[in-house]
Amino acid sequence: TDLVSILHRFLEHDMEKTHHHTFHEGNEWELSYFSLICIEKLNSHFPLTFQDFELCITLVKSLSHSHPWVRQVSSRIMVTYVSEIDPTTLKTKKGGSASFFAEISGSIYDVSRNLCRQLNSDNGQQAEAIVMQAVKTLTWI
Repeated sequence: TDLVSILHRFLEHDMEKTHHHTFHEGNEWELSYFSLICIEKLNSHFPLTFQDFELCITLVKSLSHSHPWVRQVSSRIMVTYVSEIDPTTLKTKKGGSASFFAEISGSIYDVSRNLCRQLNSDNGQQAEAIVMQAVKTLTWI
């Protein structure tokens, strides 16, 4: 979890910069992208519980990142996360602990809003994979 904390700090720092700028020039998006890729890979080999709700908040923000690759990996992580949650109780299927959605007021709205922003992107930034991930998560919601 120390590695995840470090990756979260990198991601949070980059997301803060992104919040003040609507377009990333050069390769400034890469820190967010590779941090998310590492989190995704760690989660696939050593499932994370996502009980660090601050990380979840940052993941939700990254769904509306200006770069499509960051949005795509964020969407994949979100699909993995929601697949582990019972939609009727908002608790994890394994262990029954409260999810981010149950604990953080407005989180379902924030995810829905950011996914709808993805779907509203111009066609040049629209990728079929991003659309499919967004639809999967919105269907769960």
